[in-house]
Amino acid sequence: MNSPEMTDARDARETTRELDDARAKYRGKIIPKPALRVMDAETARLAASRLARRALKAGDSAPDFMLPDAQGNPVRLYSLLREGHVRKETRVLSADGAGKAAV
Repeated sequence: MNSPEMTDARDARETTRELDDARAKYRGKIIPKPALRVMDAETARLAASRLARRALKAGDSAPDFMLPDAQGNPVRLYSLLREGHVRKETRVLSADGAGKAAV
């Protein structure tokens, strides 16, 4: 049986692969060439910044922060952690507009 961490990593790799496939498919077709130049330059700049090396890794403790809940009320991360585990989920839209959860 897979652990939640293994499942999360597999889902993240699958989402990345889907985004790479969509980018390759629509490169120069839907995305205008001037926009592609900007995207490529910024992607290269981000990679050169080595920001990912400083990013949180699986298992790292996140700093405390506050965000609104679904009703707009402020919620603090550490308050939720006292009640149990917290899971971050982001919706990524695929090229066909279908939502896919990326964790």
